[in-house]
Amino acid sequence: MPIDDNVKQMIHKVLKQAEKESSDIVKIAEMAQKRNLRPYEEKAEKIKTDKINDGKKKLDNHYNSKKANIEMHSKFALLKEKENFENHMKNELLRRNREWVQTDSYKNFIVSVCGKYKKLISLIDTIIYINEKDYDEMKKIADSLNIQNAQIQFVKIDGGVIIENKVSHFYYDLSVNTLFNDWFENNKNKYLS
Repeated sequence: MPIDDNVKQMIHKVLKQAEKESSDIVKIAEMAQKRNLRPYEEKAEKIKTDKINDGKKKLDNHYNSKKANIEMHSKFALLKEKENFENHMKNELLRRNREWVQTDSYKNFIVSVCGKYKKLISLIDTIIYINEKDYDEMKKIADSLNIQNAQIQFVKIDGGVIIENKVSHFYYDLSVNTLFNDWFENNKNKYLS
């Protein structure tokens, strides 16, 4: 072999070896670069994930806050409307009670109450509290039921009677106001639900 061919072959081997070593060095450099970049990539990915999660939490909190606010206002409006309706209903019933105490049905109610509680009313020291406008009617009822010992006193009630005996310790409030309020409190939920 001529020297030129030997030199060419040697140069060719050296170049092949250099190319192989160069390729290995590039691979090692790429691996080192990936290894060195991995923590930064992981950190960047964590920051990205944290930002997304924070954004979701803020949106969820904002949504939940708005939803709670709307629900609260809705419940408040409903309660206010219910209260307005309850007041309207109560006022209308009170108006009708004021009309009722002008009727014969009311007079029959007073007679019935006095008849039912005649024994208590007849006791000494019993006081019957009535509205002043019911005095004449109460005198007629007391006379018709032969009730003589009861004292009659006037109080501010729309109608009905209150029977009290401090000696025997009894007190029966059968005033239209109390009967109405008791009925209303016991029955309003049927009409307001």
